[in-house]
Amino acid sequence: MVMARLLLRIASLAICVVLSNAFYPKDISRLSSKSPDSFNIQVKVATMGRMSQIVNRAPSLTGARMVDNGIVSLGSMAAAQILVSTIQVGTPPKDFVVHFDTGSAVFWLRSNACVGGNNCGQPTMATFTPSSSSSFSLVNSTYKPFTYADGTAVTCNVGQDILSIGGLSIPNQQLCLANSITSNTPLHDGIIGLAPPSVMEPTSVFSMLDTNKAFAASQVSFWYNSSSLVDGHVQSGVVTVGGVDPSLFKGDIRWFPAMLANGRHWSIPLTNITLRDGSKIVPTQKDLFSPPLIIIDSGSTYNFLPRFMFDPLNAIHFQAKDIDGTGTYAFDCNAVPNLSPIILTLAGVDIKIMPEEQYFKFRQYCIILFTTSDRPNSTPLLGVGFMRFRYTVFDHKKFKIGFSTTQTGNDAAVAIVSPKSRNHSERSRVYSLTVLTLLAAGYLFLC
Repeated sequence: MVMARLLLRIASLAICVVLSNAFYPKDISRLSSKSPDSFNIQVKVATMGRMSQIVNRAPSLTGARMVDNGIVSLGSMAAAQILVSTIQVGTPPKDFVVHFDTGSAVFWLRSNACVGGNNCGQPTMATFTPSSSSSFSLVNSTYKPFTYADGTAVTCNVGQDILSIGGLSIPNQQLCLANSITSNTPLHDGIIGLAPPSVMEPTSVFSMLDTNKAFAASQVSFWYNSSSLVDGHVQSGVVTVGGVDPSLFKGDIRWFPAMLANGRHWSIPLTNITLRDGSKIVPTQKDLFSPPLIIIDSGSTYNFLPRFMFDPLNAIHFQAKDIDGTGTYAFDCNAVPNLSPIILTLAGVDIKIMPEEQYFKFRQYCIILFTTSDRPNSTPLLGVGFMRFRYTVFDHKKFKIGFSTTQTGNDAAVAIVSPKSRNHSERSRVYSLTVLTLLAAGYLFLC
């Protein structure tokens, strides 16, 4: 009897570990903002292809101007196929050009002490000098190394200072001061990570905005102007912090319950991908309690699929070849009229990726907006190649992701939702919440 009880207890503890791992990533803050009005910051930017090996620093942004009801619009500049703009840090404030990246959490700037790697000491790049800011204070002198998915590696120490985005000042904002930067991709002055709220990161800008109750809607929205393309690259866009801009999308926003992929990335359950011949690519499920996921990432140019998913998609739709060995796949432009829609099913909702959303033309090449690698256990990802055709909203407070039809000059964008899927999506959301509740109840009962 004693042995039976001991075995039962060991089994229950094992279940506790599984439940804890399944439940904890979804444990998000439910505190609502007390701010009576939302505070929107609209950042207008321009983009340039990440495939470029040389990226020159763009000219200075034009001055900020008020648009409507506290929305601030900044001028345009160029970046590496991701949305960027100018922020100010310190006293007196100094301008820095940063990327807005939902795929990472850290806010960092290049420091004047940066000497390591291959991205320090560039005369055209701005650097932060702590001694030049009267409001700066050091928080932690311990070096903090971290690496991005593309191999970019940054080492920094943590300080705090005043951050200003579009006129909104955030006191005591922690930031990482990079003393070593190694990257195969040209960088600007830093990155503002916009990872989900449950990713614990002391330099998180969104956490500070929530703490200071700067706005009621804890949202960041992305819009790419698909009607302004040069060599297939979007040349302008808008990041709206604190809400959405109704002038940039049409119809309702279709919301999906967000989940954490790899414990730190915004993601949505991926049901399958339907190809032209009717066959379906079904993603693998990594564990018993979590559905297959696909990451939504503003910091990646292409849509990424693991090799076992990419190969059948490419064989049936493109027959594209890796033209330079870097994962850039091109196909014969004469085959463009033969392209057909690809149906992406997210949490039971069908989203059509139309032919014009599957590639861009760069000089004599037709380059598909999908790529792959042989990296094991990799998670599918939708990057700018997907977001540029959809108004995309990340809601930090309610932990959800929304898409709507982007507003363009020629109304070329395609609606993302198939009407038959609306009720199914609502059931999926209830199902997800029910599973989460059951996991929580099981955890409390057993553990």
